[in-house]
Amino acid sequence: MALPMATSQDFANWVCAEHLDPDFLQYLFIAEGNDLRRFSSGAVHQTIYFPELKAFHICHPPLAEQQRIVGVLDEALAALATAKANAENSLLNARALFGSHLQSVFAENNQRWMTKPLGTIAEVQSGGTPSVPQKSYWGGSIPWYSSGELNETYTSDSERKISEEGLTNSNAKLFPKGSLLVGMYDTAALKMSILDRDGTFNQAIAGIKPNERIDTEFLLHAISAIKPRLLLERRGVRQKNLSLGKIKEIAVPLPAPTEQRAVVSDLRQVTEETQRLADLYVQKVGALDALKASLLHQAFTGELGHAG
Repeated sequence: MALPMATSQDFANWVCAEHLDPDFLQYLFIAEGNDLRRFSSGAVHQTIYFPELKAFHICHPPLAEQQRIVGVLDEALAALATAKANAENSLLNARALFGSHLQSVFAENNQRWMTKPLGTIAEVQSGGTPSVPQKSYWGGSIPWYSSGELNETYTSDSERKISEEGLTNSNAKLFPKGSLLVGMYDTAALKMSILDRDGTFNQAIAGIKPNERIDTEFLLHAISAIKPRLLLERRGVRQKNLSLGKIKEIAVPLPAPTEQRAVVSDLRQVTEETQRLADLYVQKVGALDALKASLLHQAFTGELGHAG
């Protein structure tokens, strides 16, 4: 049974006459959402004002037909909602597949692999930022990365570039292609990407140069496997940060380079399979959303025929 209720001025309320089913009206508004949004205006918040809503005309069939349409839509959309929830859960599982495999790889070999502090097996340095007001330091040809750009396994072209003058007159350092960049500050702590070109980076990032002892993609995975524990070591009041010293102290496994490359190859295969599954589920969710929109369109264009 519907209960009496009150709303704020942010709502428009319809009290349906006996010849109009409120569930039918609700589905109609969902189906006609794009048309309703055409009446919205506002610089900051898009608002549909009451006069425009009052002027919105609807056409409706007899009450019995409204109730039939509502019954069909209730059943069909409930089934679609269940299918979409299942697909979204499968998508989450697919994305978790890589993390689970990553943990198992390093857990299984934890006792066998010797570990070393990162700072003892690779050169680790923080970056720097050329003076922003000094225009001649910026707009050059040298890539310069911030931690917000460390979103994929490998970097792409940087959002900003610095000049040779900016590099010379700042703490920024040019690191070679293949270096691992590790975020140190706040929510970007332990975000990581490998340089796909020679580049520089700001002081919120630690750069780890490649060498013959360690594969930087293997290093990225090794740090990712213990990331939750490492994040607990962040310090600070307003921001929880990792220091350069903490980065250098990270104990990383050091199997032979050939074994490191084999682990990287294995994890790449799992990544590809995970992405394939995720793409399939994303497509399925999109198809279910399109089917829902199609059903609503059919319902209010007279195309939702009687069963049997």
